Amino acid sequence: MPNRVRIIGGSWRGRWLDVADSPGLRPSGDRVRETLFNWLQHDVSGSLCLDLFAGSGVLGLEAASRGAREVHLVEQNRAVADALSLQVDRFKNAGGGENGLYDNHASMHVHCADTQTLLAGKPSVRSDNGLPAADIVFVDPPFAAGLQRQVLLALQKNDWLRPQALVYIEMEKGDLSSVLPENWAIHRESRAGRVTFGLVYPGS
Repeated sequence: MPNRVRIIGGSWRGRWLDVADSPGLRPSGDRVRETLFNWLQHDVSGSLCLDLFAGSGVLGLEAASRGAREVHLVEQNRAVADALSLQVDRFKNAGGGENGLYDNHASMHVHCADTQTLLAGKPSVRSDNGLPAADIVFVDPPFAAGLQRQVLLALQKNDWLRPQALVYIEMEKGDLSSVLPENWAIHRESRAGRVTFGLVYPGS
């Protein structure tokens, strides 16, 4: 696993993100992120995003770089969450860089908490007082945990998704349809090596 990954688009393009040394921490690769954010190019700007099982935080930070209005990163491991908080502070205070222009004003929040515990409750009305409902949710748990279906069910049941929301899923091989609850649909799906990833949404 690389110890650093690079933001590939937006106002922070070219900035390096340090990756904490933690078992099972697996940042999404450049090829996957490039495809994902090409899909989301008309949806990210001004959006409210949740990065669940955030780990390195690269998905949430990539969204912030590309114009998300607000990004909440949820990570259970205290050491990883603390490292992520330092990364967020460093990005917000950065100057210079390859494009010489870091004028990003996204609101970013790191939450050290268990994703499933949080999703068992309801979203907060005020985003400065907890986790709000989202336009885009990134769901990339450890592959071995097999939590994708449980998370999707909780997102829908407890009203974590705003109208027209999209949920990103990453999993090891297989088809996205194998982890979708009833009435969910696939918006986009692709593969990179042994990784299957895509965007899904709940039906009516």
